[in-house]
Amino acid sequence: APATARTLRLEPHFAYGLAVATGIGALQRCLTSWCVRSSRFLSMGVAQFVFSLVTVVAQLSFVRITTQLPALVWGYVCALAFQIACLAAPLLQATHPGWAEGVSWRGMRIAARKYRRFPTYMVGYALASSARDRLIQIVLGIGAGAAVVGRFGLAYRVAFAPNSLIYSSVSPIFFAIASRGGRLAVGRFAAGLVETTFVVLVVPYVCFAIEAPALADGLLADKWHGTGPYLQALAGPALLLAATCWIDRAFDSFRRQNVAFSLEASFTLVSVTLVATLSKLIDPVSVAW
Repeated sequence: APATARTLRLEPHFAYGLAVATGIGALQRCLTSWCVRSSRFLSMGVAQFVFSLVTVVAQLSFVRITTQLPALVWGYVCALAFQIACLAAPLLQATHPGWAEGVSWRGMRIAARKYRRFPTYMVGYALASSARDRLIQIVLGIGAGAAVVGRFGLAYRVAFAPNSLIYSSVSPIFFAIASRGGRLAVGRFAAGLVETTFVVLVVPYVCFAIEAPALADGLLADKWHGTGPYLQALAGPALLLAATCWIDRAFDSFRRQNVAFSLEASFTLVSVTLVATLSKLIDPVSVAW
């Protein structure tokens, strides 16, 4: 941590905070996976609520005694610690800890051998998604300037904000069902869930798209005026992704990560090429559409 702080010109306690957050974040992911396998979704929900609440309270408390950046980092660390405590509570209260049942080195080696398939494709899957978002903004910036990139980036974050909440809520449940059920049953469940999610979200998204220019001009500062048309353009894709963002777990369940990577890489290539081509011919709002 001190070497990293010197290299990146960060304060030492800030680098220590990032190191601690990374370490306990890995423990949080392990406990979340254990809750999924044990169908302890209520524990996950309580832990997520506690995490959100403690994040706000801790950061507002720390900012009174230190500067803003360390307060953000150590408030996040504190919230992660509380979340881990909530996730680990059922495990620690058990008479026989869950990790001691049926554990063997042979089983661990078999699991590790099977797990190699996940990072082989899904790391590329995640990188393709991140690269697509960055490259689209870079292309827009080259063609239309930094102001357009700022408005598009703000609209993108606002329009797609519900997706992370929906994904974190739905994907563990879907993965637990998909990993234990047959393809036909999982397909019926996924189709019903997509239909229900779409019906619930379509009216709020349509209303948001219609009123987006007025909301943007009324709520945002003057320098962000003009963000409304980008919000309208992104509302449709945001709705579709919100209804289907968790389906990528089906590729994990049926060990078809190579298909997920191929689809994501192809979509990244097509979308970046299309934006790069159209940005030279039409205005940025039309490019967003």
